[in-house]
Amino acid sequence: MSRTAADPVEKKSPGILARIAVAVVSLVATVLVAEGTARLLLPVQQIVEVEAVTPRSSRPGPLEEKEQEHGIDVVIDRSGDHGVRLFPGVRATIHDHTLSNRDVVIETNSLGLRHPELGPKSDDEFRVLVLGDSITFADYVPFEETYTALLERRLSDRQPGVRVINAGLPGVGTSDELYHYLEICDAVDADLVLVGMYLNDSQTTGRFYARSLSQPYASSRFLSWLANRIEALRISLWSDDEIPEIDPDWREEFRRGRQLKTGDMWNDQDAHDFEVYNAYRDFGIAWNPKSWVILERIVRALALSARQRGAEIAVFLFPVHFQATGNLDDLRPQKSFAAMCNAIDIPCLDLVPALRADWRVVQEKLYFDHCHLTTHGNGVTADAVAAWLDAEGLIPRANPNTVR
Repeated sequence: MSRTAADPVEKKSPGILARIAVAVVSLVATVLVAEGTARLLLPVQQIVEVEAVTPRSSRPGPLEEKEQEHGIDVVIDRSGDHGVRLFPGVRATIHDHTLSNRDVVIETNSLGLRHPELGPKSDDEFRVLVLGDSITFADYVPFEETYTALLERRLSDRQPGVRVINAGLPGVGTSDELYHYLEICDAVDADLVLVGMYLNDSQTTGRFYARSLSQPYASSRFLSWLANRIEALRISLWSDDEIPEIDPDWREEFRRGRQLKTGDMWNDQDAHDFEVYNAYRDFGIAWNPKSWVILERIVRALALSARQRGAEIAVFLFPVHFQATGNLDDLRPQKSFAAMCNAIDIPCLDLVPALRADWRVVQEKLYFDHCHLTTHGNGVTADAVAAWLDAEGLIPRANPNTVR
């Protein structure tokens, strides 16, 4: 049958393969544009090289099969029930760290601590074990610039045999640090246990340490950024890891009667409270008195465990950055901290005065972000903690007749 001029012309629709090809090309083009934008706007992703090392003890290192993997996660052991641990006998080199933009080596000993190997304790050795979170672990600066290493140098004048042992772990709270202490206490045999607390220590474990993508995806700034945002959203919306025994409505109670607004958090109370309100799952939880009720039970148990082993215990509290560099005197967390320590009868140190005094005089950068200290900030911390320990008589003085 012949087709007339009035008959419509039939148009063949693209086949399914053609449509898939168009979709794939469009997706690839979108990702490439996003990656190009990310490389213009986002910081360089840190790159990590990891190798196994042989610890100087009889305990074998377990990472032979992981030495070729990339990503700081190979240093982190998440298999336990009480927060993360560090795999023993690992050396990881972080290139262009996200916080410090420096190349940093993380090396762990046979106990899984970021500290040189501990041999048998000598008669003239005084061991100080420092428990803490990522501020103490400090994977963004070389080991010799951590506040624990700097503290050891300060204390060497008091006691030549003093050793300050870094037992910091990323993304943990005080409850995790209690279990960590019970795991390593006999091997370390500390004379003094220090706990470097932060305002979010009543939170549950593992919530604020982002997992990295595997290669080759970790090389993409866009995909790394997207993965972090998805993880943050998952935690915010679907995680059932609530802070135990703390009324979830406290955040709205905190907001009631306040005019929260963005602005100068260092000098304006409403802007300050806005930051606390929004960080209710992080440092903001410290403004809730109920969090300190929980922490008191944990710290009391830790103090009892240390004393049963013949060790002294003392704690100090790191502030959020705008407390140290600001001018407001909203120190409710520090007051709750002091009350807790008084109830347990343990020495305590609030680091706000030392950090604030240094900032007002020296004006040198103290923080990389809201809580992680620069090398200068670590030095200020080491000075303050050394002076406090000396005043409390927690570090024995060297015999003036000792030949050094």
